[in-house]
Amino acid sequence: MNAAEICDIDSVIFIEPLYADLPYAEMDNLLLQEASDTAKIVIDEHDDLLAVAFQTDKGWVASSFHLRNPSMELISQLEEAEAEIYQEDRETWETAVRAYYAESMMDTISPGMEEMNPERVPLVRDLITTYLGDIKGEQILDCCCGSGIGSLVMRELGAIPLAFDNDPELISRGLCSARILPEQVVWIDGTELSLYTGRYSTAIGLMLGEVNTLNRHIWQTIIDEIIALSDRCLLTVGTKNETEIVIESAQAAGKKIIVDENTRDPIYDRWVCFITDA
Repeated sequence: MNAAEICDIDSVIFIEPLYADLPYAEMDNLLLQEASDTAKIVIDEHDDLLAVAFQTDKGWVASSFHLRNPSMELISQLEEAEAEIYQEDRETWETAVRAYYAESMMDTISPGMEEMNPERVPLVRDLITTYLGDIKGEQILDCCCGSGIGSLVMRELGAIPLAFDNDPELISRGLCSARILPEQVVWIDGTELSLYTGRYSTAIGLMLGEVNTLNRHIWQTIIDEIIALSDRCLLTVGTKNETEIVIESAQAAGKKIIVDENTRDPIYDRWVCFITDA
């Protein structure tokens, strides 16, 4: 079910240009510019606000509130409007919103070049099962997902991934190749991961980007966020030197870390960092 169907309308336009904009209070001001006397409100199973849509001369314009609270100005506007209220499970709504933005990416962002070697798939499958065991039915965070090999393998193993990356062309490639599903991916900055998701029991991050002097602080923040939001995480990098930043983050968080050299693949996932509670 998509967002428009949940609101019982033919189509809807979200006021936030990108999924990454959803947590920010400034988006309320944009929605208020479209406010009218006819509105639709979506609440979750606990009666908490999920979305507001106003009927305008451009059609229905909406904003999602699953990542932020509405302003008092918006609440006052809704009290004056003639509003229909719909109730939906929060997870269903969040899935619909992710799909809306992913489908928009497919329409507007050209996919990057195909860079995935199919021969890597069984190697990644063996890597994941060796460290994580049976993950069937588990919801897992796919960090810095690239074009989606991790999500592909996790779905094959019966898990439910939520992928994120800050490279829209790679995400678009994954979507076009069906390695990533629209409802299972978001385009966000990993340094602000905690704005967009709660805790996960498990996170993976395959072949995190090259770490150098210029970008070390960025990767440090991303890794800190991943570790803080997961009970256990499986991160791989290309060189032994790059494991140092992962070790530093794990130790700072009071976590246990195992670092292994991976001989499955001569190029990818060469060093494995498996982090768990101490």
